[in-house]
Amino acid sequence: MQALDDLARRYKGQSTVIEVRGHVGVAENYDRPEAAMVLSIDRALAAAKRLAGGGIEWWRLRVEAAGSGERVESAPMSAEADARNSRVEIRVLDEIAAPRGPVRPVATAEGGANRTE
Repeated sequence: MQALDDLARRYKGQSTVIEVRGHVGVAENYDRPEAAMVLSIDRALAAAKRLAGGGIEWWRLRVEAAGSGERVESAPMSAEADARNSRVEIRVLDEIAAPRGPVRPVATAEGGANRTE
């Protein structure tokens, strides 16, 4: 958790996008891929909540579930090796997040509302 707190302190007040990706191991994915995707998003959300608690705005966080599709150990032969696949990755992207707020319709010349600003 210290690494997440340090990251939040470092990027607090900036506008870069922070991607948080949850992963699961082969054993966690075996015979239950739907549950594995839920677990991977839960891992990512837990990390994102910690970052948000440290001052990173939610609109800057991109939370994703990767499941077991992006393995560090492609064919783990032990529980220890497979444990390296169960992780959360944080990437600070070279992308600026636009602050999100309420969207309101813009009236057209005909009086209708067909676009937003």
